[in-house]
Amino acid sequence: MYGIELTNLDIGTYVVFAASVVNLALGGYLVWQGKKSRSLILVANGKHVLTDSWTSFGVVFGLVLVLFTGWLPFDPLVAIVVALNIFWSGGKLVRQAVGGLMDEADPEVEKSIRAVLDVETSKRGLQYHELRCRESGNSIWIEYHILFPEEARLRDAHDAATQIEAILGGSLQSHAHIVSHLEPSTGHDEVHAGNLRHSTLSKL
Repeated sequence: MYGIELTNLDIGTYVVFAASVVNLALGGYLVWQGKKSRSLILVANGKHVLTDSWTSFGVVFGLVLVLFTGWLPFDPLVAIVVALNIFWSGGKLVRQAVGGLMDEADPEVEKSIRAVLDVETSKRGLQYHELRCRESGNSIWIEYHILFPEEARLRDAHDAATQIEAILGGSLQSHAHIVSHLEPSTGHDEVHAGNLRHSTLSKL
């Protein structure tokens, strides 16, 4: 007729709060490790644990509000806020998963790659262009063209390109597959324009 009578709410609140703190620490650590190793699975697990933590915090917060005010609707209102947070976190994870399946480029990663290439090529008096990068799993695939003076020896150009690749790979947290295409700076535009015309005619 009257439902279950709740008892020991104070002790239960302390236990739930303590579990929330533990889950908060564990979830934060998993998310940190996942971002460090670029593992979406670890990030998802960490956010799952964090969701449990926010849910428990919501329970405690709702109970405290009800106990101090006596207004029962506080409990379902806090539950709605917690549910919206779960939907928001889950939606972001799905968005990241779709981006990973589609090998989506990360603007921050591309920015860091360009920063390294800008420094290393200018240091050697070189230029680069046609930078392409994408993420596949926990690896990054990078491709770019380096422009060398026409009088540069092939061995010297190869050594410089290899050094840049090593420095670039060492600056990234993920395993990188780097392909650098060596080109002469003299007549470069004319050669590419000719290749473009040839490709267009072949399609016709």
